Amino acid sequence: MALTALSWSLAGSGHAGLGVEPSTVLIVVLAFVKVLVVGYVFMELHRSVRRLRTVYTCWCATVCAMIVALYLLM
Repeated sequence: MALTALSWSLAGSGHAGLGVEPSTVLIVVLAFVKVLVVGYVFMELHRSVRRLRTVYTCWCATVCAMIVALYLLM
Protein backbone atom coordinates (compact mmCIF):
# COMPACT_ATOMS: atom_id res chain seq x y z
CA MET A 1 0.00 0.00 0.00
CA ALA A 2 2.89 2.35 0.73
CA LEU A 3 4.32 1.83 -2.76
CA THR A 4 0.95 2.59 -4.32
CA ALA A 5 0.61 5.74 -2.22
CA LEU A 6 4.10 6.82 -3.27
CA SER A 7 3.24 6.25 -6.94
CA TRP A 8 0.05 8.27 -6.58
CA SER A 9 1.87 11.10 -4.85
CA LEU A 10 4.48 11.23 -7.61
CA ALA A 11 1.84 11.23 -10.33
CA GLY A 12 -0.66 13.53 -8.68
CA SER A 13 1.36 16.35 -7.18
CA GLY A 14 2.90 17.95 -10.22
CA HIS A 15 5.60 15.30 -10.39
CA ALA A 16 6.77 16.05 -6.84
CA GLY A 17 9.27 18.64 -8.01
CA LEU A 18 10.86 16.30 -10.53
CA GLY A 19 10.73 16.54 -14.28
CA VAL A 20 8.36 14.37 -16.25
CA GLU A 21 10.95 11.78 -17.21
CA PRO A 22 12.46 11.11 -13.76
CA SER A 23 9.08 10.79 -12.08
CA THR A 24 7.72 8.52 -14.81
CA VAL A 25 10.78 6.30 -14.61
CA LEU A 26 10.44 6.17 -10.83
CA ILE A 27 6.77 5.19 -11.13
CA VAL A 28 7.63 2.38 -13.56
CA VAL A 29 10.37 1.11 -11.25
CA LEU A 30 7.97 1.22 -8.29
CA ALA A 31 5.46 -0.76 -10.33
CA PHE A 32 8.02 -3.48 -10.91
CA VAL A 33 8.91 -3.50 -7.22
CA LYS A 34 5.22 -4.17 -6.61
CA VAL A 35 5.36 -6.98 -9.19
CA LEU A 36 8.26 -8.50 -7.24
CA VAL A 37 6.35 -8.23 -3.96
CA VAL A 38 3.27 -9.89 -5.47
CA GLY A 39 5.40 -12.69 -6.87
CA TYR A 40 7.26 -13.34 -3.66
CA VAL A 41 4.35 -12.98 -1.23
CA PHE A 42 1.12 -13.91 -3.00
CA MET A 43 2.56 -16.42 -5.48
CA GLU A 44 4.72 -17.81 -2.66
CA LEU A 45 7.99 -17.62 -4.53
CA HIS A 46 9.72 -17.04 -1.20
CA ARG A 47 9.15 -20.76 -0.53
CA SER A 48 10.32 -21.96 -3.92
CA VAL A 49 13.76 -23.08 -5.02
CA ARG A 50 16.45 -20.45 -5.34
CA ARG A 51 16.78 -20.88 -9.11
CA LEU A 52 13.12 -20.00 -9.69
CA ARG A 53 13.39 -16.90 -7.49
CA THR A 54 16.53 -15.85 -9.34
CA VAL A 55 14.91 -16.30 -12.75
CA TYR A 56 11.83 -14.35 -11.64
CA THR A 57 13.91 -11.50 -10.22
CA CYS A 58 16.09 -11.33 -13.33
CA TRP A 59 13.01 -11.35 -15.56
CA CYS A 60 11.45 -8.47 -13.62
CA ALA A 61 14.68 -6.46 -13.69
CA THR A 62 15.19 -7.08 -17.42
CA VAL A 63 11.65 -6.16 -18.43
CA CYS A 64 11.73 -3.07 -16.21
CA ALA A 65 15.04 -1.96 -17.70
CA MET A 66 13.74 -2.52 -21.24
CA ILE A 67 10.58 -0.49 -20.62
CA VAL A 68 12.52 2.35 -19.01
CA ALA A 69 15.10 2.35 -21.82
CA LEU A 70 12.41 2.39 -24.51
CA TYR A 71 10.60 5.21 -22.71
CA LEU A 72 13.75 7.30 -22.47
CA LEU A 73 14.76 6.65 -26.08
CA MET A 74 11.37 7.46 -27.61
